Amino acid sequence: MNVDEKNKFVNMEQSVEEIKIDISEIKSALIGNTLSGDRGLIGQVELLKKELEFVRQDLDFVQKENVKITLIIKQLGFVTGVLVTGFLGALIKTLFLD
Repeated sequence: MNVDEKNKFVNMEQSVEEIKIDISEIKSALIGNTLSGDRGLIGQVELLKKELEFVRQDLDFVQKENVKITLIIKQLGFVTGVLVTGFLGALIKTLFLD
């Protein structure tokens, strides 16, 4: 091997080492590091999926409660209307028919 070939070989070895380091950093970013408790991108996506499912369940519960509350309000409005109509009818009957 001449000097140029040795330099090229050394450069290739350095490039391979840099690629290994880069791949290791990418792997750590995706998977995380269990020693440091880092979940990485994959772990964060899983956590977000669980949080989204929890929010969906809460939203379903709130929507069901909203339907119940709306029904109760409609019923109270009807009952109030009936009571007011009955009171006004009794008042008119008392004033004008006696």
